[in-house]
Amino acid sequence: MGNCYIPLALKLYQKTLEKIFDYDWCGLNFYYYLKPHVRRGELLNSNKSNHNVLGILAKYVFREFIYPLDFDPYPGEKCIETCDIDKLKGDELIWHLEFIVGMIKHHANYATDNMASICKHLNRIDDIFGTPEAYISTRQGKRKFTSIYSKVIRDYTKSVIMANENNYCNFVVDRIFLDRQLCHYIAELIKDIGLYGGYNEPPSNWIKRCNIPKKIKSALYKRENQECAICKIPLSLSEMTLDHIIPLSKGGHNDLVNLQCVCNICNQKKSDKLASPESSISSFMSHIHYYKKKP
Repeated sequence: MGNCYIPLALKLYQKTLEKIFDYDWCGLNFYYYLKPHVRRGELLNSNKSNHNVLGILAKYVFREFIYPLDFDPYPGEKCIETCDIDKLKGDELIWHLEFIVGMIKHHANYATDNMASICKHLNRIDDIFGTPEAYISTRQGKRKFTSIYSKVIRDYTKSVIMANENNYCNFVVDRIFLDRQLCHYIAELIKDIGLYGGYNEPPSNWIKRCNIPKKIKSALYKRENQECAICKIPLSLSEMTLDHIIPLSKGGHNDLVNLQCVCNICNQKKSDKLASPESSISSFMSHIHYYKKKP
C-alpha cells in the first residue's frame, strides 16, 4: 500500500461509506461515473482488472472531496460535485483545510514561501481553536480561508495531489474489499441504480460470464483466508472456484464486489440461488469474555 497521510485517508474512507448509503448520490453521481465504463465494455463484463467498481468509486469520492468548484484538472472526467467551501462553516472549514495542508506537508519534498505562510496561518488558527467560528463567519475570515484553500489546491494539484491520488484510492478500496458483506451491498446497489438500462423490469443475464483475471482470483483467495467462503474448509488456489454472490441470472455481474471463493461442492449447491454472504472480517471482540467470580 502506498504512503498516505492517514487522517485524510481515513476521512476519505468515511466519506465513501457516506456516499454509498446516500441513495440520491448513488442514483445520480455513481450512475454517471460508472455508465461510460459500462458502455465501453470496461466494467462488469470485462476481464480488464484495472477497471473495477471500487476503484472508480474511490477515485471520484477523492476528487469530490478535494477539488473546489469550477476547478477541473481532469478534462473528460468531470465530477458532478466538487467541494463547495462556501458551504463549510467554522470548525468544519478549518478541519477541511487542515486535511489538505496535512496531505501536502506529508508528501511534499520541499518547502516554499507559500507553504510556510499557510502553516503559519494555521498555527494562528490553532491558537484560537476554541472559538474559531466567530472569526471564520466574518466576511474577511471567510475570504481569507477560501483564498488559501484555492491557492493550495492550484499550487499542488500536479506535484502532490494527482501524484498521490492512487495511494488514497487504494487505501479506501482495500478496506471495502476486505468486507465481503459491504461488497455485496455495493453489488446490489449497482443492480438497483439501473445500469442495466431499465427500472421497470428486474435485470436478468444483462451481463455475460467472462474469464476473471488471475490477480483478481488471487486477491479474493487471500481475502477468504484460503478457505471456502461458505463452508470454511481449507482450499488450495487450484481447488477454489469463483461464485457470483448475486447470480448473473438474477442481475449479477463480474466485478470483484460480486465474487467470492468457494469450494466446488458449495458452488454447485448454491447454483443460481440468492444467499447473503458470510462476513469476511475476523471476529476479535468475541474472544474477549468477562466472567463474574463465583461466590
